[in-house]
Amino acid sequence: MDIFYINGNAFIHTKSKTLNYITINKIKNRRKETILRRLRPIITLYLTKVFLITDIYADNEFDSEEYRELFLPTRMHRCAKGEHVPIIERTVRTFKEHYRSICHGVPYKKYPKLMVHA
Repeated sequence: MDIFYINGNAFIHTKSKTLNYITINKIKNRRKETILRRLRPIITLYLTKVFLITDIYADNEFDSEEYRELFLPTRMHRCAKGEHVPIIERTVRTFKEHYRSICHGVPYKKYPKLMVHA
């Protein structure tokens, strides 16, 4: 999982390695409470479909007790400072390229934040 920005809007991104299931949710800020509120339904979705989450790969910003408690009994692997999770970074790049190509084809010069929703 990772957090990325497009035009000042923050998004939290998760991806299943084996299922290739991708979620991108808009978040208001990077506070733990906000992120945890967005992650709980995603985890519930996996568990209701009887998928077992064994490992979570995340950036170093997810290194806290609240995140570890949310994902128990799953193992959390965090990247070193300045490093990124390669699986996530590739889909973030793809999503940003897709967004830019859509914006290029639309006849507007500026986009208000209200028009950017995932």
